[in-house]
Amino acid sequence: MTVTRSRGFAAVLGAITLTVTMGTAAQAFTFTQSSGFVLGTETHTVGPSALDGIRYFGPAVSTTDGSAGLPAGLGSFSTIAWGNGLNAGLDGNIANAPSFTVMPGPGPNADKSGLLIVGSNGTINVGETVVLADIFHRNRVISGPTLLHVDIFSILNIFDGADLVLANTNNVAVDFNETSNGGTCNPATQISATPCDDFATFPLDSFASVGFSVGGQDYVLTFSANCLAGDPNTARCDFPDPNDPTQARIITAENNINHLQILMTLSVAAVPAPPALVLMGLGLAAALAAARRRRD
Repeated sequence: MTVTRSRGFAAVLGAITLTVTMGTAAQAFTFTQSSGFVLGTETHTVGPSALDGIRYFGPAVSTTDGSAGLPAGLGSFSTIAWGNGLNAGLDGNIANAPSFTVMPGPGPNADKSGLLIVGSNGTINVGETVVLADIFHRNRVISGPTLLHVDIFSILNIFDGADLVLANTNNVAVDFNETSNGGTCNPATQISATPCDDFATFPLDSFASVGFSVGGQDYVLTFSANCLAGDPNTARCDFPDPNDPTQARIITAENNINHLQILMTLSVAAVPAPPALVLMGLGLAAALAAARRRRD
């Protein structure tokens, strides 16, 4: 009798397990992602010239749509640069942007620091992690003005074939710390031999997961950062910031072109067992335990 009851209970558990795992077959989706630094959200220190300020380089990547805490109609751009002698505003000629391939780099803004963000398009399968965007920080020793703050506007679209199943917009408010290049560096934010490395912070919930449903199945996208540990020309990711658990911190090596990747992982959302089956399973488990106690 004990064996028979055990098999019956196992069969019910099997049914419950089947209910939980049904519909989790792997599926591939395509994605598009675009991100840009939003013109008009920047703040900076005062430089010695009235022309000094932050310059963006066009063309525009996207335009804000009134979501994600930003007003509608603001243009976002892939490249932003700063430093002494840099006229504020927009330069529509992307060829004038600082080089993100060599240091110090050619061109009219060779002595400027800059940020470049490049979104990705591709395919993602369940259980797979892909590169969503590449960010480069051209970290130069500069004089003011220095960047203090800028917003990054991001648009992520997920497609099931030709059908748009997720349209997600996100705003990342970035605070930038251009450190002094003289004196003693803070060892907690120093990753290179050149004093002193810069760092940026942004809200950790900017990386909050998002979900969507297709054919009755729920999916979850999670996000992370890859600082390519071990590469001397790269950033260090502190998630969270040791000084503030609500923030993330990215440290970039001075006098280097630092490379940071934003990653996206696709998972199947857990499907809870129907309450009736759960209660049935719990009831059978209690009955089986009582039967064993009586037998003993």
